[in-house]
Amino acid sequence: MRFIRWVMALAIPFACVLGTPKANGAYGEAKIESFYAVEKVDGSPVFNPALRPGHEVSLLASTKTCGAYQCLGDYSYKLEITFDSAVAEVGQFTENVPGLQVGAGAVSSQAFVPDTYGFGWQRATLNVPLKIRPLDQLGGIREFHAHCHSELTNPANEKSTGDMDFELPIFESNLDVGVLASAEGGAARPGEEVGWTVFATTGADTSRATLQVKLPDERYATLVDGSPGPDAPVVSHGKLTWTLTDLKGTDLVLKNFRVKMADPLPDDLQTIAATGLLKVAHKSKSHTGSIPVPHPHPDLLVSSGGGFVGAGIVSPTGKKEIAQRDDVASGATASHVIVIRNDGFEAHDFDVGGDPSLTKKGATTFDVKYFDAESGGADVTAAVTAGTWSTGVLAHAEERRIRVEVTPAVSKTTATISVAVRLPGVGKPVDLVKMRVRAVAN
Repeated sequence: MRFIRWVMALAIPFACVLGTPKANGAYGEAKIESFYAVEKVDGSPVFNPALRPGHEVSLLASTKTCGAYQCLGDYSYKLEITFDSAVAEVGQFTENVPGLQVGAGAVSSQAFVPDTYGFGWQRATLNVPLKIRPLDQLGGIREFHAHCHSELTNPANEKSTGDMDFELPIFESNLDVGVLASAEGGAARPGEEVGWTVFATTGADTSRATLQVKLPDERYATLVDGSPGPDAPVVSHGKLTWTLTDLKGTDLVLKNFRVKMADPLPDDLQTIAATGLLKVAHKSKSHTGSIPVPHPHPDLLVSSGGGFVGAGIVSPTGKKEIAQRDDVASGATASHVIVIRNDGFEAHDFDVGGDPSLTKKGATTFDVKYFDAESGGADVTAAVTAGTWSTGVLAHAEERRIRVEVTPAVSKTTATISVAVRLPGVGKPVDLVKMRVRAVAN
């Protein structure tokens, strides 16, 4: 102990002999050692993270001031952090900070440096708690900028300074919105009600968002229920609008509404649709949901070259539904299978009509017969050529098959035979297929 006192007694006069200590060099400095951001996620620190709207983060700065026996006297330091105030605001400090000053986008700490009679460096630190603003307040900003400035001032008011910057990305939130329709049998039937659900999530904390739904065309559907209650939407110009507040990024918002279908519905109306739109400040996301209108929908297919043509093609002219041409000798028979399939959502019956036998100058040139099975079966030629042969009621995706047999009576001539399907009581074909047969020399 006596030895330490003896060293101190020698050291202090020696330092004074040097004159007024400088703020730089051997008598102290303002070097910033570290400057970074940290966020606690599930209790663990994440350093320099992508900043999440609505979440808290800390900015930490540390600077060297004086080493052993360097700052003897009235040395003081100032440590200041400035940042984008449009992105974040200062939170609540949980510990005492000497000389703390807080402004918009700036926090500083200022104090005297203790006399450094020992070994090692004196350090100044500043820990600034920040709250990242909600997504709707960021105005499209994609990066966060922060700057740290340090100063060391000696008794002669000379300064040493240090500076450091960093920038961090702002978490790019993924808005999501969807619209779903729910009806018995998965179809919008005339005169019935259809329930709709719109869901939305912002992917990031936001204090305000707008969820809007454009209703189905009011000519075909009328709003019955728009989620009444304290959070009822504003109904205007065929739209429902909800104002959403204080959303967490993980919140899933669900809103329901119901519409009643018109009766009748137009024959050419295939679907009923509604569109959802989620808006948060500069960002938006939309989605359209639809539900089919269950019109009768028959589809004809005709066998051709070992397969079938016409699947999914519905045309009253049969322009793209022509079977591969058959070349047969006079007196021989070309046979084709016709498939009548119900592609509609409702069970339905259909009428089938086909060309009769072809004649020329009173003589038969091509004999055409129809049978109610793919092989064998009853002769239904009279009903088919009259356009009155019925498939019977076919459930959704159910099919019925008939066979067409064409026999040329002469050679060196070609015939095209058409078969059409109609709705009962309706003269216009819904779908049509064709077969071509050429009679060749024996």
